[in-house]
Amino acid sequence: MSRTSFIVLPLLTSSFLFSANVFADSPYLSAEIGGMRYGICHETKATGRVAAGYSWDKNDSLKYGLEIGLQAAPDSNCYKYAEHISLSMVSLDVFGVLDFYFHPNFDLFAKLGIATTREKSSSHYHQYHYSDVDYNTSVEAALGIGYNIYKHLNLNLTYYYDFGNQNYHHSFAMVGLKVPLF
Repeated sequence: MSRTSFIVLPLLTSSFLFSANVFADSPYLSAEIGGMRYGICHETKATGRVAAGYSWDKNDSLKYGLEIGLQAAPDSNCYKYAEHISLSMVSLDVFGVLDFYFHPNFDLFAKLGIATTREKSSSHYHQYHYSDVDYNTSVEAALGIGYNIYKHLNLNLTYYYDFGNQNYHHSFAMVGLKVPLF
């Protein structure tokens, strides 16, 4: 995908999210940190994600919603076949969310959506240097469990998987906090 889709997709989705807020039962913000496996080296590295979303109550135990998030992973270095490789990535994602409260304080949730990712890579092999920036749009899914620490604070654990092509895919587990705005 092009750079244009990296910009246009989130703008269209966010305009829908914010125009729908008059019907929203529960706008929220979330922040997550975790470890991620991706790229050529298949190593685990630190990553972080922030998101904003809206959820609507279907009944006492079921909510559905939309979420838009931004994830980043700092530079990571590895060696493969005597080649030094450096990778970094930024991803913008949009999810549909289904949240099931099986107990007043515990919930299971699933997310399905698309992510547009900018991945920067560079490699050094002897005197040769190569640098590239790739833009990828792919389907991403997540499963998680949450616990309401307080009435307005949810601690959660989430596993994400990005269904990219065979050269580009990643998975990551994150611990996060979700806070309703109202």
